[in-house]
Amino acid sequence: PASPAASALGACRSLVTRWRLQRPARHLLFREAELAAAQDARLLAEECSQFGGDFRVVAFSLGCRLALEALPLLPPDRRPREVHLCAAAVTERFARPHLPHACSPEGRVFHYFSSSDEVLNTGFRLLSQGDPALGSAPLAQSLPNVTSHDASNYCGVLVHDSYGSAFDRMASDALQGREPPVVEGEWLQRQRAQLQSSVSAALGRLPSAPTARLGRLPSAPTAREIIDTVQAWLQQRVPRFGR
Repeated sequence: PASPAASALGACRSLVTRWRLQRPARHLLFREAELAAAQDARLLAEECSQFGGDFRVVAFSLGCRLALEALPLLPPDRRPREVHLCAAAVTERFARPHLPHACSPEGRVFHYFSSSDEVLNTGFRLLSQGDPALGSAPLAQSLPNVTSHDASNYCGVLVHDSYGSAFDRMASDALQGREPPVVEGEWLQRQRAQLQSSVSAALGRLPSAPTARLGRLPSAPTAREIIDTVQAWLQQRVPRFGR
């Protein structure tokens, strides 16, 4: 028979594969992803329960939604001792009631955020109708066993896709209570230049977005207003990253 670790890993792979096949990124509807997390949460919780509480969870972006849905379903003594939420693509309003129940009573939840994460600052806010992502700012109010950690200087400006390579050092510092590094160098300047180029190109595409796409959001007028707001906001931010 498969070990608990192999079984849980298999369940996670199955969930990820199904999300990829049934909900391609190009056509992903934000509300569909939220519903999928709620539907898949019990399966993930059942697999995680086999660890008996002696495990840690690392979740990234929309995966944080699935983790926050699933982990509170476990009995307190079977929840993980550590939960690491990286670039969480959920709102703080949703996360707050789930966070205290995500880990064991003696466990800890580490919330990694960055105000420079343009994926969350633009794409997520567009899809969430203006609500900021948990992964773009520290918690507004503290919670027991939950700590916020700024990931910006581990990942640079192109934050969202850099969490994987930066995680080991970032998590080690968080566990040991060390301050984030102070980073400044040519690599960061190159990233800022790349971001400026990417965002500028994206701005050029925004005004020509087909009206049909706006219909996927709750209401076309609201969506148009959000796009205009995001475009104006981006235009103010772009010069900040140039050097």
